[in-house]
Amino acid sequence: MKKIIAKFGGVCMANSANIKKVIEIIKKNKNRKIIVVSAPGQIGGEEKITDLLYACCEQTENEVEFDKIFNKIEKRFNEIIDYFNLDNLKKELAEIKLQIKKSKEKNFAVSRGEFFTAKILAEILDAKFVDACELIKFKINDELDFDLTYKLIKKNLGELKNRVVVPGFYGRKSSGEILTFTRGGSDYTASLIASGVNADVYENWKDVDGVMSCDPKITNTHYKIKEITYKELRQLSYMGSKILHPDTVLPADEKNIPIIIKSIFEPKKHGTIINNNISLRHFNQIKAITGKKNQTLITIKKIMEYDEVDFFHKLFQLLNNLNFSSVQFIVNVDYVNLVVNENEFEANEKKFSEELISLNINAISVEKNVALITIVGNNILLKSNLFKRVIYSLNENNIEIKLTKIDALGSNIIFVIDNQKFEKAVIIINNLLFKK
Repeated sequence: MKKIIAKFGGVCMANSANIKKVIEIIKKNKNRKIIVVSAPGQIGGEEKITDLLYACCEQTENEVEFDKIFNKIEKRFNEIIDYFNLDNLKKELAEIKLQIKKSKEKNFAVSRGEFFTAKILAEILDAKFVDACELIKFKINDELDFDLTYKLIKKNLGELKNRVVVPGFYGRKSSGEILTFTRGGSDYTASLIASGVNADVYENWKDVDGVMSCDPKITNTHYKIKEITYKELRQLSYMGSKILHPDTVLPADEKNIPIIIKSIFEPKKHGTIINNNISLRHFNQIKAITGKKNQTLITIKKIMEYDEVDFFHKLFQLLNNLNFSSVQFIVNVDYVNLVVNENEFEANEKKFSEELISLNINAISVEKNVALITIVGNNILLKSNLFKRVIYSLNENNIEIKLTKIDALGSNIIFVIDNQKFEKAVIIINNLLFKK
């Protein structure tokens, strides 16, 4: 019997109408026995439940009552509860509110969105609710305990006769406390479960029919990517695409478990398949354009003599200590360029500058309000004059390229430009690569 892990994202679980579609999809295939869910997402002007729970935590930290914020959470959940006649769950929702007030633990509070959503879906499906705390385990240093996690997944979910529903996003530390993954971590939960039970396929259901070659919010001239490798997907995610959490593919990649991204609104469409066994025709394609706005470009001048290794060691240590989530690193003779998240830099600007000066640098310049644009694919540099054509097109349209970085394996090209020119540049590159 085929093992299918089906994960449903925030929009899928956002209201009763969408959950009704989710239920139809689950029931159409008896092999969809392990269901993983996110908390209700943003829809129709309504805020994400997770964002509201974070807001409750902020109020608690400031010793302010969060009743008004939690009323919004209750309203969202009660719409679902009332539609499916699950009045018995209203008492549990009230208990969750009291638990959040008592615990004052942020990780516990923000995990309750997934927790309660899974409870609701399990009740509707007459399925067993399996708390992620029973499966996902962290060590005392907050690192994921892979060995114990896989052991528990195999023990609890390895051989199932009936359907189960698991909340994503969180697990339990050895000390007993709840710990959450980073945003989008429900995708990672599902990937760990898929790997732990040796699933045949991991379905990731969203509100979009697969991975697009470009952000549809920027241009209509895009196409759906039929096949993409795990590495390409990770690059897209890391460089700005929000289709999947960057770490999601790692457990699936290790077991070569195909990930299929599909839409609950168009379930009959094939979506996008992510694995390493893609056809040569799709393998050598330029896959997509993605990017990030609101970055900061830092240029460090350092005349290198005999201390290069020690300097880079200390620089990496500094970046790590200040918890920068992502860094683009470009090295030239006597210059080091860094591109980091603007908000993270502003939060650490003083300490970062002080520490840098202690490394005996010659000069430092900082340029805020820049953006990254990345072209992702395989063997990009083999594409005839691609690099030259992109640079020419951007220059023709008065878009200054501040910096470029080409992956040594030819899997991506990165451009650093002004924030305000981001959308225009994306459209120009997209038309150059994909418009027929």
